[in-house]
This record gives sequence, C-alpha cells and structure tokens, in this order.
Amino acid sequence: HSEDATTAIPRELSNIVLAAFNNLSPVLWDALKIASCIGYSFDAGIYEALNGDLDFIPKINELATSYSAFEMSDGNRFKWKHQAVYEAVKSLLVNNQRVQIHIMIVEVFEKNKMTGSNPNPKLVKGDVHRLLARHCSLA
Repeated sequence: HSEDATTAIPRELSNIVLAAFNNLSPVLWDALKIASCIGYSFDAGIYEALNGDLDFIPKINELATSYSAFEMSDGNRFKWKHQAVYEAVKSLLVNNQRVQIHIMIVEVFEKNKMTGSNPNPKLVKGDVHRLLARHCSLA
C-alpha cells in the first residue's frame, strides 16, 4: 500500500500546481508540453523554427504574459517561472508523447537545415547541432 501512496502524492501535487492552467486551450497546453520537452530554459531564437505550423514562440509569449508560465532571462531566453510547474507538465506526458514531440522538433530542425532557412542568423551552428543531437537522443 505504501507504493500506491507515493505515486498518488506527486499526481495530487501536480494537480494543485497546474490548477491555474485548467482553462487553457488545447493549443496552449500543446505549447506547454513542447516547452517541457525542450527544457527548463531555452533560446527563443533557436525554437523560432517551430513557429511554422505551431506558432510556438507567440504561444510561449502568451503563456508568459497571460499565465505567468515563463519569464524572459538573458535577453532572448525563456525560462519556466516555477520549477514545480515545469516538472508537473513534464509528468503529464506519457513516454510516447515525449518521443513524438522530440521527433517533431528534430523534423522541423532537419527541414530548416535542408531548406537553408535559419530564423536567427546570430545562432552558433554548434548550439543548434548540440540541441538537435539532444532531441535525436530523446526521440
């Protein structure tokens, strides 16, 4: 019985932490889930590539301004405002959802590399390759 209690506590805490986001639209929830796969903080310039079909960075901006989910730090970096929210959103994803998100990110990066489009020319290619490798390893 003690195992059941330990697994129930994080879920209940997640529900409490995420209560402020109960009325989010599905597309904003998707943006939160994608951001949880990207990491605790991320460069908006690198992930502008996700704007194509997903309109990702504008959604993150909306989550930052309307729901206080993110804050800007170090210029163009988004950071989750609260570690507990980040962890709670991550805990909502089942493994195959997490894998699908990483695959989608890799496909967008690869498509941009093949078309030569770089949303932020100031980015160091090594940074993009490092992140691409990270997402590939998690896919």
